[in-house]
Amino acid sequence: MSATENDGGTAITAVLFDVDGTLTDSDEIHFDVFRTLLLEHESVNGGEAIDHDFFKKHISGRSNAAITNDLFPRFSADEREGFSARKEEVFRERAKDRLRRIDGLGRFLDRCMSMEIKLAAVTNAPRANAELMLEALELEGVFEALIIGDECPNPKPAADPYRIALERLGADPASTSTRAGTIVIEDSASGIAAGVAAGLRVVGITTTLKDNELRAAGAFMTIDDYDSQCLWQLVEGYGGRSDAL
Repeated sequence: MSATENDGGTAITAVLFDVDGTLTDSDEIHFDVFRTLLLEHESVNGGEAIDHDFFKKHISGRSNAAITNDLFPRFSADEREGFSARKEEVFRERAKDRLRRIDGLGRFLDRCMSMEIKLAAVTNAPRANAELMLEALELEGVFEALIIGDECPNPKPAADPYRIALERLGADPASTSTRAGTIVIEDSASGIAAGVAAGLRVVGITTTLKDNELRAAGAFMTIDDYDSQCLWQLVEGYGGRSDAL
């Protein structure tokens, strides 16, 4: 069986996953690293340690370029890149032994592959981070494409990474049937905006944001993990109503 039909009569043919906060709940590690490093910069948050609200508003899901442009408007491009490189190096050091798959992910991926649904990972993380995370999660070779936001013309929240992912999977991102048959799974407002901008339906996962925040950002459905019945119903063709939680 290659795919089945959902309640709208369209077969699910592709699932596109964010990485941080979507395959693994890594945002707390990112938060810890930013909290530590930003204390060295009194111009950020009045020199006080950032909290989770600051992290969600200014950091989560965004590209390093966008983050550092906002946090360090007086920095040179080299200084911003230097901060980003240091932050990612510290993240990789802290993350390699702490990463765990979100509950149900392996079962869900196995089911998608058994249905011959195409899979891609689409992230604003640097390639070194993304590859480390996939290796730590034992997911190398699962995704047919790994799309890095900074390697695209524009990273998320622009649509480019998701459109390029569809092209890499051999699908036409402008096709109505491609858009109807594709779902995106995201945890951040920036990532949801990218999926919506690409004309795709986005499932929000509540690792970073709450149900109402995900829906406000544009998610049509939310899940807590990959054992969520509504997600399986959507993919297997038994419904997937937007009110099913």
